[in-house]
Amino acid sequence: YRLVAGVEKKPPGGGESQVKFQSVATLVDFQKAVTCMHFAPSHLGLQLATCCNDGRLRLHKGDPTNLNMWTVVGEFEPDGTGFGSYVNCVSWNKSRVDGP
Repeated sequence: YRLVAGVEKKPPGGGESQVKFQSVATLVDFQKAVTCMHFAPSHLGLQLATCCNDGRLRLHKGDPTNLNMWTVVGEFEPDGTGFGSYVNCVSWNKSRVDGP
């Protein structure tokens, strides 16, 4: 799966900047279809949660200085999943004050 990001480009000599989208990374940790991807709130750093038809939720951490580098930092199967079931939605808690 390709990770596409918007990159702001300023034309030489000034003028209005434009956002151009380009493929910055390919995530290869999946054997089945990805059903949802969601970036973490900015205060948690560059992280991405993905869920897949294999029943697993994965947490990826990106290197802000090199968007080609993403590492799986966590993987688990939520309760209630297993053979024949899958996770189809993922979301982050956006609160800065709630505990983990």
